[in-house]
Amino acid sequence: MAHCYAMVKEVKQRTGGRTDILLTSDEHASYKPAIESAYAAEEQRPQQRSSKKAKRTMPKNLCYATVRKERSNACHVRRPC
Repeated sequence: MAHCYAMVKEVKQRTGGRTDILLTSDEHASYKPAIESAYAAEEQRPQQRSSKKAKRTMPKNLCYATVRKERSNACHVRRPC
């Protein structure tokens, strides 16, 4: 999980924080919360009680897709597939 957070943070840094990009990953469960942690912003709300957490929203132009990896034949290490 820590590697996913670090990698997403690096992608954000390398792209200058841009959100008009397409992010893709495999279906590992840690990617989605890592992306939300890096890119979600606190929504501006009128003053509320301090006990309520501010709502975090994702940028509307950020696209995220997962790629499902499937292998039909197991490959032997010494033989090319």
